[in-house]
Amino acid sequence: MKQIVIILLFLNLVNVNYSQKKCDTVTVNKIVNLQLKIADKQFNRPYILLKTTKLFKKERKNFKTNSVYNRSLCKRYMTWDNLYINSKFGIVKTDTTKDLEYTCFISTPMFNKDKTKCRVMMSVRHGEWGGHGSLYFYEKKGGLWKFVRTGMIWIS
Repeated sequence: MKQIVIILLFLNLVNVNYSQKKCDTVTVNKIVNLQLKIADKQFNRPYILLKTTKLFKKERKNFKTNSVYNRSLCKRYMTWDNLYINSKFGIVKTDTTKDLEYTCFISTPMFNKDKTKCRVMMSVRHGEWGGHGSLYFYEKKGGLWKFVRTGMIWIS
């Protein structure tokens, strides 16, 4: 009987160790794919999703963490390698590719402490027509992530 109890305790400890992950890819994947739906609508043609999520002007106050959005569920800067990207038009390529006419940059999603609110920065370039950068805000309502609002950061 003691052996069975010890084995059950050991199995329970093993399950706890394996259930904790360093990166919550499921949540990040949901947010990124919601953001890609927005990008697909904006482009409505093939475009390149830049592989990196590192902000190009991270010193700007809009891009910094704040009291609400201060938690990254994966690395602060990540690539899309471990995520399932579901986009009608987007193709992931490295940032050094020469074909950068229609591009999309999506930052690492930043969450609040409870993982109920999320902020993502997306920057797009439409060939010779310029581009824009915006912050997109999501909230988890009824177990699903919902788009709440957007705020323009820059336009050219």
